[in-house]
Amino acid sequence: MKITGAQLLAFMNDKAAWPGEDGDTWYEDALFAVNGVEVEDYDPEQVPSDSIVSVTGGVVFGPELPSDGVSLETHLRRWIKRQNTVMLLVECSQQKVDEVKAAIKAAGGKIVL
Repeated sequence: MKITGAQLLAFMNDKAAWPGEDGDTWYEDALFAVNGVEVEDYDPEQVPSDSIVSVTGGVVFGPELPSDGVSLETHLRRWIKRQNTVMLLVECSQQKVDEVKAAIKAAGGKIVL
């Protein structure tokens, strides 16, 4: 599954995604690739917000989950569905940047980067 660095950081920092005291809910054996490059010791705080992060494998364990855990991708997808907002990574020509930003703002969006 692919997600932006900003989205993954929000997921990792959301107490609702990781219930209980610190460490009560955790993941193991996940693989992360940032912009196509596999990362050994993934730290979401060190990944640029606009990067594309691929999440593969991993199991999440915790007091509110089945005893054999749930896949990290499933846990992440469920978290995304519960969000009230959507983050988009938009690409456009240099000449259209102002127009695209204006359209996003006119539609009630917020420019994060």
